[in-house]
Formats: sequence, structure tokens, C-alpha cells
Amino acid sequence: MKKILNLFLIIMILLVSVVSQSWAGDASFFDQNIGKIIRAYGDGNGAFIEVKSTNNTIDSTFNINCGGNNANPLTISPIATNDVSLAYDPGTRKAYVFYQTNTSQFAICSINSNSNVTTYSLSGSVKTASGSPISGVIMTLNTATNTTQTGTDGNYSFSGLNNNSYTVTPSKANYTFNPESSTVQINGASVNNINFTGTEITVTGADLIPGRVGAPSGMRNGTYFDIIVDVKNIGTASVSTSFRVSAYISGSSTFSERLPAICSNTIAGLPAGQQIQITLKDCYFNNQPIHRYSTVFVFVDSDKQITETNETNNINKASMYIF
Repeated sequence: MKKILNLFLIIMILLVSVVSQSWAGDASFFDQNIGKIIRAYGDGNGAFIEVKSTNNTIDSTFNINCGGNNANPLTISPIATNDVSLAYDPGTRKAYVFYQTNTSQFAICSINSNSNVTTYSLSGSVKTASGSPISGVIMTLNTATNTTQTGTDGNYSFSGLNNNSYTVTPSKANYTFNPESSTVQINGASVNNINFTGTEITVTGADLIPGRVGAPSGMRNGTYFDIIVDVKNIGTASVSTSFRVSAYISGSSTFSERLPAICSNTIAGLPAGQQIQITLKDCYFNNQPIHRYSTVFVFVDSDKQITETNETNNINKASMYIF
């Protein structure tokens, strides 16, 4: 009989876009569309299905309908079983649960939003010690699958939360935060003013410069090419944070920050007094109003993440013939 059930499972796999299966008594699938875990299992007391949040708690904002019965978690069968398998289609939110009791059986279940459940929000801000907002801070709630970013006002918010414990963690390149994270409890009301103070990492004494720029002497418009550049730290302090090196092309010999970057690479720091050679791969431009004799500019720390001793020597250039 289990062979017949396995054959039916294979047929269902062909009908649904994603499948998670197990005959060990526990099967689950993470639905990225709703950010929830669909789990079917048998524990010796029956066969069950549930919808859980990524923090491994039952999510009461969803219910499960299997043959007219609604609940979360939901008992599919009260007969003891340890043999359960699950096929799941995230497009339709249909769960096909296969289980073994005295005979091989299956149930088709729908995963539905429960609009009657009250949910709450968690919000706050991220600012500097002087009160200036910090935008673009990635705010993570419990796991990396639930994130948002601060806006230009430094504010952030999470909504649709159940009563539970939540940990909020801010992150942004070249910033430290106080506190590093904050754990709060939602219990029947939204929680506001979970605030953080960010401090930008500055490197006193570092001085990043581009050395020799190796660009092709001639290149056809609309083709890919590589640029080799020596990057040096001629300062007295090491750079321990990442920074970008970007290339630009112009028909002028004067660099403009309005030029679009044609390629870039990220360097994970550079000790004081050292030099590395990097390759900017797959540089490309096409259908641009470029003079035949053009200039390739290489800009070290193009995203301006590092505060240096000298901010005026970050650009070097080479000539290129475009045809």
C-alpha cells in the first residue's frame, strides 16, 4: 500500500512546483512568498499540519482548512502514525499531506490568511549621537528572512506581528550601533521607540590611492573588457573595512561624479603601506556619446566609506581609443 501512496506522491510532485517530503514522521517547507514554514508531522498520537513563523512559533495569522476543518495547528488524523509526507504548492498554498495509519491516506489542505487575528507593529529609529537620521540601515527581526531598512528620516517599522518575543538588530557597512540589538516583548499592544545610535567608522591616517591603471589601448564600443589597477594605502593606518574601486569612461580628461560606473570591485580592507593589484572585470559601455580618444578613470573608495587623510588623490586615469 505504501508503494501506491508513493506513486500518488510522485504524481502530486509533478503537479506542484515545490515539494518537501519525508517518511520519518516530519516534513516541512518554507514558503518564501509568505515567509512561513508549512510543517506536517506524525508524533505517535496522530497526523498534524501547522503554519509557523521563522522563530519556530505557531503563526495565528494563518489557519489551515483540511476538508472543512479550520485550525492552526490542525489534526488531520487522531490515529497514531509516524509516517508522514508533504507536497506543497506555494503558488496556490495547497498542502498535500500523505500519512500511514492502518491504511495509506492523504489530505488536501489550504493555507489561508486569518484576517480576524489582531496583529501589532514594532518601530523605532536609528540616528547618530547628534540626532541626525541614518538611512539605509538594514533592520533584522529575529532572522535574516525578515528585514526592512530605515528611510531618509532614520525610521523603521515591522507590522503584522503576533504576541511574541522579538530581537531587532541593525547593520550597515562601516557603522557600529548601540545597542548592538534589542529584544522586546509584544503582548497585546504595538511597541514603539526601539531606537539605536549609530557611529560611523572612520580611519584616521589612512590614504588610499590608485596606482598604475592598465586599460586596453583600443576597444570596440559595445564589448566587454578588463581593467587592472594597483591600489595602495600610502597612509600610516590600516583600513579594516570594505571599500569599492570603480571605473568610469569620459570623452573629457576631467572626472565627473555624474558619469555612470562601467564596472567595480570590492576590497576587504588594506593594511598601511601595502599595495594590491585587482582586476575590474567585465567593464562595458555601449551607445554612449564617447569621443574616439577617451579617458578611463579609476576611483578608489568610490562609495566614500573611508575618511582619509587626503581625499583628493583617489582618482587615476588612462587613455583609451574607442572605435
